[in-house]
Amino acid sequence: MERLRRYRILVIDDDTSTRAFVARALTLAGYEVTAVPDADAAFARVYNAAPDLLLLDYKLIGQDGLTLLERMREAGAASPALLFTATTDDAIEARAAEQGVLGVLHKPVGLDDLLAAIAIAVRGEVLPPGFSSPTLAPPSALP
Repeated sequence: MERLRRYRILVIDDDTSTRAFVARALTLAGYEVTAVPDADAAFARVYNAAPDLLLLDYKLIGQDGLTLLERMREAGAASPALLFTATTDDAIEARAAEQGVLGVLHKPVGLDDLLAAIAIAVRGEVLPPGFSSPTLAPPSALP
């Protein structure tokens, strides 16, 4: 019997509750998840175990997620990426597209939207425009 592949996802978010919620949701969905709070930890992890997908928050302590991604790319990391942001800003979305980000998810992101976006992104496909609609997925929604 063929064994299904467990995709490795690196979640980078400085908000403890968001990071924990996303990590738990993705783990329950069958992904192998590493979650880190900042750019330095993420930069180290991307080389220790090259993830299949980066899930970055835009606003991180010390630097934004796109600057982190740019540093990772300059150092040779090629993992595809999705970006979380709590703001609607065309400049952020344009910058993300220039860096090859597969999609921008607007917080709060519904659990179904998050899982669908990741399923698309781990295949290396770009999310369709307007993919993420802001919906609330409280941590209590998870078992």
